[in-house]
Amino acid sequence: MDDLIYQRQQNLDIHQPDEVCIVGCGGVGAWVAIDLAMVGARKLKLFDDDTVEIHNINRVPFRPEDAGRRKTAVLKGFIKRIRPETAVYQYGKITNITQPLLSNCVVDCTDKVDTQKSIYTYCKTRSIPYYRLGYDGFHMTVSDGFHPKTPDVSKVWDDNSGTTGYTIIDSWVVTPQIAAAFVTHMICRPGTRGHISVDTNTLMLINDYIGEKQDGRKKR
Repeated sequence: MDDLIYQRQQNLDIHQPDEVCIVGCGGVGAWVAIDLAMVGARKLKLFDDDTVEIHNINRVPFRPEDAGRRKTAVLKGFIKRIRPETAVYQYGKITNITQPLLSNCVVDCTDKVDTQKSIYTYCKTRSIPYYRLGYDGFHMTVSDGFHPKTPDVSKVWDDNSGTTGYTIIDSWVVTPQIAAAFVTHMICRPGTRGHISVDTNTLMLINDYIGEKQDGRKKR
């Protein structure tokens, strides 16, 4: 069955990751997990202690009756319905206890600068691939955290909110879907690295640097 599901991507040089950790399972993190499951990721670790609120449902494929349930539980249920073979594990927020569970590849979809810096430092010191996503309204940013041209998180999301970062923002379904698609591409296409920032309202790049492919061609 797996061969039949993925036969049309076999010639696309798609890497199906063994394990990815998604930290923050809200508007953008949910789509990252869904995209990776659809690509064929074998194991997903979901980190979030928040619950679904009714205003979340305009941008995630959850049901109104899911309001009040843990985001990780709802997301795991959705993934298991579409990819029952994918192993999905649920955890709470990142703390000193749960942080050691980060491994293999980490996608940071959190909205607090202090948390992002802590996760980045943990991954950096252990050489764990780290990607960071953020969005607000029509602006999205996706970064390979270890790329030399990736800006510091405080420079990307400088809204004068100090360490709080974005929490409740104007948002809709398209912007986080685009961000999730970009990071899935970076993870599943070996050699694609970089930073991209897009205004999805005008479909204009604010800035980008997508690194060298393994065959030496620059991917723009």
